[in-house]
Amino acid sequence: METEADYYFCCGDLVSWARGLEKAGEVVRHLGNRLLIIPGNHESDTDIDRFCDAFGFRNVSDPAVAIGEFHRVLRPGG
Repeated sequence: METEADYYFCCGDLVSWARGLEKAGEVVRHLGNRLLIIPGNHESDTDIDRFCDAFGFRNVSDPAVAIGEFHRVLRPGG
């Protein structure tokens, strides 16, 4: 976390079965919306939505995500 970057990615399984997400969020709170979260199998979509809302992070599994000049929109069925 000492390396400055435009964006940071957390690629799932941030903590053990969603226990301690708040503590983890406090550690990286300063990254704000530059931190993009990819939910893992240890967090539910609801857990990650709440986590992102509480700390200003972004959930990459949202239906529409913009990262700089790149945009992704998921459409029903694909």
